[in-house]
Amino acid sequence: MQTFRRCRYEKSDELPERFGGDVRTPKSFVKEFLTEFSEEGDMVIDPFAGFGTTLKVAEVLGRIPYGIEYEADRVEFIEDRIDHGGNLVHGSALELASYDLPTFDLCLTSPPSMAEEDNQNPFRNSAGESQYDEYLENIGNAFSQLETFMATDSHVLVDVSKLKN
Repeated sequence: MQTFRRCRYEKSDELPERFGGDVRTPKSFVKEFLTEFSEEGDMVIDPFAGFGTTLKVAEVLGRIPYGIEYEADRVEFIEDRIDHGGNLVHGSALELASYDLPTFDLCLTSPPSMAEEDNQNPFRNSAGESQYDEYLENIGNAFSQLETFMATDSHVLVDVSKLKN
């Protein structure tokens, strides 16, 4: 089993200024793992769609992408980038069980991060005070709901790196 991988961090498409810094999972990372853990025609989900990198790369590779994104402006941005815009839910990963989703062959995602010393909950769009324990409970809740949509032999790949500008 390979335990170390190096992916080129490229920014082939720029984000609109309204999004601030351009911190996102590199396309090369997504392509490598989608190619290794899924096949053409497979259903792929990203329950924390962000800027839609996983969804866009999945389409390019012939996978059928689905995503959940909390922030309305990001949903609009993603819908303009992908052909399967109807497969994108404007909602919360904490409510996955309530959405009409198919069975997935692969989940590739990078959940919102919160450091132990932070007090802003990314699951509430960083609104209001929060404790790290609540954040960990939210992550567990989201992934436990995801399990009901995953095929028996599917994979869940989670990018937990902390990227900063």
